[in-house]
Amino acid sequence: MNSIRVLVIDDSAFMRTVICQMLAGAPDIRVVGQATNGKEGLRMAKELKPDVITLDVEMPVLGGLEMLTILMRTNPTPVIMLSSLTQEGAEVTVKALQLGAVDYLPKNNSGGAMGMRRIAPQLIDKVRAVGTGETSRAITESRQAMREFVDPSGAPRRTAERLSRPGDIPVVAIGCSTGGPAALCEVIPHLPEELGAAVVISQHMSATFTRALAERLDRLSPTFTVREAVDGDRLEPGVAIVAKGGRHLTIDCMQDGSLICRLASTPEMPTQPSVDLLFESLARACPERTLGVVLTGMGSDGASGAHKLVERGGGLITQAQTGCLVYGMPRAVVATGVASNVAPLGRIAKEIYLWSRTQRDLIAASRTIPGATSRITPRVTPRVTPRG
Repeated sequence: MNSIRVLVIDDSAFMRTVICQMLAGAPDIRVVGQATNGKEGLRMAKELKPDVITLDVEMPVLGGLEMLTILMRTNPTPVIMLSSLTQEGAEVTVKALQLGAVDYLPKNNSGGAMGMRRIAPQLIDKVRAVGTGETSRAITESRQAMREFVDPSGAPRRTAERLSRPGDIPVVAIGCSTGGPAALCEVIPHLPEELGAAVVISQHMSATFTRALAERLDRLSPTFTVREAVDGDRLEPGVAIVAKGGRHLTIDCMQDGSLICRLASTPEMPTQPSVDLLFESLARACPERTLGVVLTGMGSDGASGAHKLVERGGGLITQAQTGCLVYGMPRAVVATGVASNVAPLGRIAKEIYLWSRTQRDLIAASRTIPGATSRITPRVTPRVTPRG
């Protein structure tokens, strides 16, 4: 079995030593080089062709963000950012994820080397998850696909009727993990104004970083307001709510049909927030007006929830393997047999728009045609054949 080859880039000799020691604990991982700044890192990445790069942000000569921008253009490689736990560090990390880094790990500087070594299992897991040829190919494919991006505004535009009843508002629920921030930056800003739906997002991140993610998506989106979830928030058209890291986001349906956010903590769950719990709550609250969307991510979170949502009449879109940075979560959904609509990342915003338009037409029909229903089933969701 070939070792996963890692290049460590950090201007701190202490940090380079600790990172190398942490990775040395995994027999299938080998550090092939160490660089002290971004310029040196670019040269070594070209010469050594590592499977994974760990990257610091603040470095002399050429900083982490500047290096990442050049790397993704000239030599796409899976990059794991090592970030401080400050709010400023979180904002820079989210920007790095948007630029092409596939994952991040918060530095635990308290307690010196011993404090840093506490994150060793997480670092090893992340290196193993992205240290395959599949991830490198997916980065290249994803960047090529974005050049062919299908803008939903290309569809015939029409002003969305303001839904007067809270129980009529469609809901788009998005779940993602590793690679998710970059994917969200290619979906949320491209949702058209006439979508007329509320959006809820469950992204596996810690609390410091979900706030920064919501703020960045809000700045990037010309049509949606994006904010971090607060307990009791009401879902509204044109508003996207990001689950708070370390808390589960679920949705309750009120007597008038309006939808309310609930935040809870369940320590025994492997991931907080949980995509499964979000989907399952919507399967109870309003399945027939909910579209689940599963994007890139490690593991299988979202698969059982997606199955329940579709069983009860909800729609579902799963990201296609081509261009998907980590095909774990979408693959798990496909394995359940409910993935009726599989689309490349560059088309997902348009698929969401088409689903919402169909949903609104059915709602209008239910108001005017006796016996009509607003039920959405998987068959109604447009089917897309993945590219490649």
